[in-house]
Amino acid sequence: MALRSDEVLAPEVEAARPSVVVAGPSSALTVPGLMVAEVTSSLARLAWVECVDVDLGTHYASGLNRAPSLAAAHARSHFTGVIHHRAPGAPRMRARAFREWLPSSLDLAVGFVWPGLDISWVPQLARAARSVEAEFTVLCVSPPNAGNFDAMMVARNVVDVDRVVIGTEEDAATLRRELGDTGPIIDVNRAVSLRGRKEQSVPRQITAFLPRNDARSLATVLDAFDAIPESWIDDYELTVLMRANDNVPRQLIASSFHARRVRLEGGTLSEARLREYCAGSSALILADPGLDSRVYAIAVRCGVATVVLAPSEVPPVGHGYVGGLLADVGRPASLLSALMHALRLSELQFPKPESWDGLASRLLHQEVVGELGPKRRSMSRTR
Repeated sequence: MALRSDEVLAPEVEAARPSVVVAGPSSALTVPGLMVAEVTSSLARLAWVECVDVDLGTHYASGLNRAPSLAAAHARSHFTGVIHHRAPGAPRMRARAFREWLPSSLDLAVGFVWPGLDISWVPQLARAARSVEAEFTVLCVSPPNAGNFDAMMVARNVVDVDRVVIGTEEDAATLRRELGDTGPIIDVNRAVSLRGRKEQSVPRQITAFLPRNDARSLATVLDAFDAIPESWIDDYELTVLMRANDNVPRQLIASSFHARRVRLEGGTLSEARLREYCAGSSALILADPGLDSRVYAIAVRCGVATVVLAPSEVPPVGHGYVGGLLADVGRPASLLSALMHALRLSELQFPKPESWDGLASRLLHQEVVGELGPKRRSMSRTR
C-alpha cells in the first residue's frame, strides 16, 4: 500500500508499520546519494524509517559540479519524517554507532553499496543487525560496464548478510559463483541497475527539444554550447528540434560561434523517431516540459541523462528520476554546468521513477516465506 504525502493512516495501521534502517551514501550531488534518497522515500511510505548517512573518505563528493538534481529539488523526503544519523569515519566508533542506532524492535536493515566506493562498513552493520535479530538486505548497484563490477570485493563484504539485491542477472551469477552455496540469497531488481545504454560514439550527440518559437531557450542553449572550448568542439554535435513560424531560429544559429556543429530540425516527429533521438543522444535538453510532455516521458523510459531548462521555480516533472538535472533558462552558465555533468553520466541507463516503490515493496514483502532461515521475522509486528 503506497502512502501519499497528504494521507493520514489509522492508529492501528500506523502501529503495525515495520521498522527499517537504511544505510548508504547521502550526498544529493551524487547518483549513489540520490538513489539512496529515493529508496528511503519509498520505504518511508510503508514503514518507520531511519537513515544512516555513510560517506567514507575525503573525496566522496569529488569531481561534481554545481548542477542540481531534479529529483533532489522536489525533496520527496520532506514529507516522510525520516530521521538521519551520520556515521563516524573511525571504524570502531562507527561499529558502536550502528549498535546504538539499530533498535531491538528493528525489522529490516538495508545497506546500499556502490562498487568502487568504500563498503567496509557493511560487515559492521551486518553484525549490528544480527544482534537485534533483524533481517539485513544489501542493495548492490550494477555499474554500466560489467567489467567494473568487482565481485570479489563485494562478496568479501556481504558474506554474512541475509540477502543481496543486485541490478542484473549477469552480476548475480558472478556474485553467486564468488560466494558459493553458503552465501546469502541473491535477487535481481532493475531498480539498482545502471546498465543497458549503448556505448555513445564520437562525436557525442546532444539533442535539445524546445517549444515552438522559443527564441529565449534557443539563445540560452546556443550560448552554453558556444562556451565549450574550441579544442573540444569536434567531439560534440548539437541538434535542436523546434518548430518555428519565422527565420529567427536559423539566424540565431548562424550567428553562433559553433554554428557548424549545430543542426536545426522542425516538424512533427513520431514516437518512434523521438525514441531514436533519445536513445541515440549522450545528453538531452528539454525546455520547461509539462506533466504531459511526450518527449520527457520517452527520455525517462530510455534512461538518458536529461537537463530540464526551466524558470526559477522547480518544474512539475522529475519526481524520482535520478537522471534528471536542473538548469535556469536565464543563465547559460547554469545550462553548461548541467550539460557537462549530463555528458559525464552518458553511459548510465537510469532507473524508471516507478521502480523505487516496486523495490520498497519487494524489500518489505518477500515472496518466498522462510527462505531467510531462523532470523526471518514478520514485517508487521505491533509496536
